[in-house]
This record gives sequence, structure tokens and C-alpha cells, in this order.
Amino acid sequence: MPVTFAHPAVVIPVHWALRRWTILSALVIGSILPDLKELLPAGSWFGQKSEAVWFLLWITAGGYLLLWIFHDIVKRPLVWLLTARWQRVLAPYCGPFSFFPLSRFVAITVCLLFGIASHYMLDDFAHSNSLLSRYWPGYQANLFIVGKSGVTGPVLVHIGGSTLGVIFLFWSCLWWMRQRDALLRGAATGASWRSMSGLTGLVLGMVQTLVVVVGGFSIVINLIIRFGYTRVADFIARGMIDVGLAVLIYCTIITLFFPGQMRISGMENLDFEKSKE
Repeated sequence: MPVTFAHPAVVIPVHWALRRWTILSALVIGSILPDLKELLPAGSWFGQKSEAVWFLLWITAGGYLLLWIFHDIVKRPLVWLLTARWQRVLAPYCGPFSFFPLSRFVAITVCLLFGIASHYMLDDFAHSNSLLSRYWPGYQANLFIVGKSGVTGPVLVHIGGSTLGVIFLFWSCLWWMRQRDALLRGAATGASWRSMSGLTGLVLGMVQTLVVVVGGFSIVINLIIRFGYTRVADFIARGMIDVGLAVLIYCTIITLFFPGQMRISGMENLDFEKSKE
């Protein structure tokens, strides 16, 4: 998948099915970890290490470090940017995050490993140098031509997997936020949350998601036709890196220097247990 953040689309359904035993943030971070090595210069010592070395780095340090960064530095400043209505929806998930006791640490580790494995599994279908391509040479043959680029099996999986993954992520986030909002509003008014969301909210969320993603996808296709797939994919990757670094810098500044300003609606009366997500 060229869009790194489409990988969590695979692990979110696993969390839905096994919510009692899984930790969503660990699954999601594990699913994007292998791509983070692309942030480093190719000629550096770390950039020249094999996938096996990177795998050991991720499971021994990288995953736990990113979990700490997300829960202690990133999540509250991002929620603080939202309106009061959506702050109340997310407030229960803004509490402290713990890696212990031992059973919880084991669960976090297993979720990280599962996310990493799901990433490598998908990449085996989407990369031209994958194991699948070695045993099935026809997988790399041009299926059709778009503009200046030939579309092979891996490229098709790249584009199609990213599109479906982003659509699913948008939809699942919208659907979950609407359900939580309806639940809170129903508790406040005495109404049933099911009557306030249900099929109508589900359909509206899907329509909104399709409009946003299809519009963005059409722009990407036009760019590919004009400039070629490789240049567009590189541009998207660099853009994601720049946005991610900007968000991290913002969250770090707010967390370190303005923690008292982060007043999130709905957190005042919550008795936090250790956050499971």
C-alpha cells in the first residue's frame, strides 16, 4: 500500500472481533511501524539494515516508544483542537496509558507483533520485489497503461488497497464517532441512542466518506496520468512525512509548555481507569 495509514484498515476489524483481548492503539501502531524506516536516509547505517534487523528494532523498542509518544504527547493536544461536542466523545480515551501489569504488557506486545505481521503480509502483494512476485513472474506484467506508466499487479494492489483502506478508515471513524455522540446525547436527554443513529447515520457516514475519498482519488488518478505513478507516490509519501512531523512538533510544544491550557470537555468528572485503547 503506498498510503502507510491505510494499513490499519486490516487490524481494526480484528479489534472489533476481539475487543476484550486486544489494544487498538498497539494494533494500529504495529501496522504502520515497518514503513517508518523510510524516514531515514537510504545511505545511513540504519537505512542499510535488513528487514530482520528492523523487525527486531520494532519489537524491542520502536513500538513501545511510539505508543508512549502517542498516549503521553500526541493524543490530548489533538483532541483539544476539536469542538466541545467531539471532545466529550473522546474524553474517556484521553486518560493515562499503562504498559503494566505483566498480562497487559504481553497483550500490547502481541498486538504490536500482529500489526507488524499484517503489514508485511499486505506488502507481499503490493511490492514488485515481494515473495509472491518471485514465484509468479506474471504478477509483474503490465495489465494496462495509464498515461506514462504501466499498471502491474503490485501497482494495482497498491492503488486499490490504499483506496479501499482509506475509505474503510474514514467510514469506521465517522460511524464510531456518531455512535458515541448519539450514546452521550441519549444519556443526557433520556432518549435511546439507537433511535438517533441506526441505519440513517450509517448511510450518511458512508456517503460522506465516499464523496471525500472518491474526490481525492480522482485527483490522484489525474496526477498519475500527467506525471507518472512513481513521482505521484513519492510526492504523497513526502507530504505525509511533512504533515506527521508538523503534528508531532505541535503536540510536543503544547504538552511541554502549555499543559494547563488543555481543558478537554467531559474530562472533569471522569474517574479514569488505565486506558485500554
